[in-house]
Formats: sequence, C-alpha cells, structure tokens
Amino acid sequence: MKLGDYEQALKTFDAAITIQPYVDTALYHRALLFTTLGFRNHDTGDLNTALQDVNKALNFSGGTENAKATDLKVLLMQILAWNGGAIK
Repeated sequence: MKLGDYEQALKTFDAAITIQPYVDTALYHRALLFTTLGFRNHDTGDLNTALQDVNKALNFSGGTENAKATDLKVLLMQILAWNGGAIK
C-alpha cells in the first residue's frame, strides 16, 4: 500500500469514530493501521497511538474482535517494551 492509501484509511476510521466513538471495530482497525505505519516508519509514536486505540477497543469490545484486540495489545506492549520501554 502507498502512504496515500493509509492516509485515506485513517480518514475513514476517524470519521467512523467521530460519528460513533464507541465503535470497537473501527478503533481496532485504526490500531492495526497505526501498527503497520509504526513498523514501516519505525515510529514509536504510531505504535503508542495504536496501543491507546486497542485499549479503547477492548474497553468497548464484547464481540469477535476481543481476542484479536488482546493479541494486538500484547504484541504492541512487547515491541514497545523491547524498544526501551516507550509505552505510554
């Protein structure tokens, strides 16, 4: 994917979250997007944003995304801890 594709996806997720801030699926997918950007750009800020989003998703989740969100949270925490404890 090109950077423009990520930017468009981010706008779409932001719009969905603005309309309904408790949509755990949009938060989870936005966290995935920030995780991907963090890996591509080696940016811990994106990874921290992803962790914040996945935590919000877990707060509202009760459906099928819960296990995936939990796995993503564990992965992000491990990466950030390995990267010098930059967890926010």
